[in-house]
Formats: sequence, C-alpha cells, structure tokens
Amino acid sequence: NNRTNIISLFFYFFFSQFQRWRRFVFRIPQQYVNDGDKAVQVFDLGTWNLQFKFMVISTFDFTMYTIALPILLALISSANGFIKLDQSVEIHGRFMCGQQPLHRVAIELWEDERSLLKSIAYILLQKRGPNDVYLARTNTNEHGEFKINGTYQVPFIAYKIKPYIYVYHRCDADELPISKSRSAFKLWRTFVIKVPEKYINIGNRALQTFDLGVYNLQFQFVVKFSFLLPVI
Repeated sequence: NNRTNIISLFFYFFFSQFQRWRRFVFRIPQQYVNDGDKAVQVFDLGTWNLQFKFMVISTFDFTMYTIALPILLALISSANGFIKLDQSVEIHGRFMCGQQPLHRVAIELWEDERSLLKSIAYILLQKRGPNDVYLARTNTNEHGEFKINGTYQVPFIAYKIKPYIYVYHRCDADELPISKSRSAFKLWRTFVIKVPEKYINIGNRALQTFDLGVYNLQFQFVVKFSFLLPVI
C-alpha cells in the first residue's frame, strides 16, 4: 500500500518592510505510516531553527548584483583598488536518526561562487557548483553533534559571502558504504542548507554561531517544481 505522505510547513518572517510566509515540504518516512484510524508511532522531527534557507527554495538577491557590479568595475580601473577582507561563519547542530544520535555524518562548508544564471540550475538540483570554494569539513561525534567554521577572503567590502553546508548521511540507508573517503560518501543521502546572512561577519573569527537545532534526518525533502526532480 504505497501512500505518499507529505507535510507542508509554513512559517512567518519579516523581509524589509513586507510580510510573507516561507515554506518547505518534506516527505514522512514510510515506517511511520500504518493502517487504521490512529497512528501507532510518532515521527519526531526534532527541534529546528527556522532561520535557515534550503538551497532548493532560495531567492536571489538581484540588488546585491546591481550594487556590486559598478563597485567592481570602479575597483578594477584602479591599480591598487582591491582591499581584501576576511569574512567568517560558524555553524553548530545535532543530527539524529529516529531516537538515535547519528554518528559520522559528514558536513562540508562551502562558499557559493556561482554566477547568477548557473546558480539557478545548481540550486534547483541542490548540487554544488563547479566553481564553489571548499572551506572546511567535519563529522558528527557519537552524540550526533558538530561544529564547523570557516573564513573566506573577499575582494571588497560590498561583497557578502554566501556560505552553505553540504550534509552527507546514512540515516535509514544502511546499505550504503561506511567510509571516510569522498568517493564513498558521495553515494550517501544529502541535503544543503544556506547560512543566514546575519551570522556572517568581517574578521577571521565568527562572532556568533548559527545553531541549526536538532534534526531527525529520517525526513526526505520534496522538491516541488513543474518538472520532475528526484527526492533527496
């Protein structure tokens, strides 16, 4: 009996002076679905910090490109125009698989270096772009916890880095190989989370930590577009 069970979550936020709802969709794992008029077990999602953005539903900041382009051209025309600045970010979180802490989840921190047009394709597919810059990598400990940080040097103050974490895990996928090599964990289940801009600061050390919260990684995201995409 294959039944598709999808939950749509909406949450409220302020953007400039406008008010709107943000939204993401995920699929309930089949083991939490049962026949009858009463659920036998509860699917516990965990405790989420909803400040994050999933790359599949990210919006693009056209204003930044509009402002940055003339500044960039002006700096290029100057012999010593570029002033390089460090920008830093730090992320903390905990991953579970059901009621068990998820050990050895691989978390990578990347800087989005894609052009605007290429970003559209890669973000929709929730993939890394070929020019994205690797910043750091870590794994969850035996309690499912992790902390990762990185610093990236930018050419001018008007540019804000666009960091994201790429998460590889084996929750409910025990048939996948256990290995620390990149070739093996490329086969694992993955998802991508964009770091909110408010957690990025100038300097070689993050001033505040973006706390993701506690995630039960049994969920699966549902990508809803007019063309068919694989469920991650």
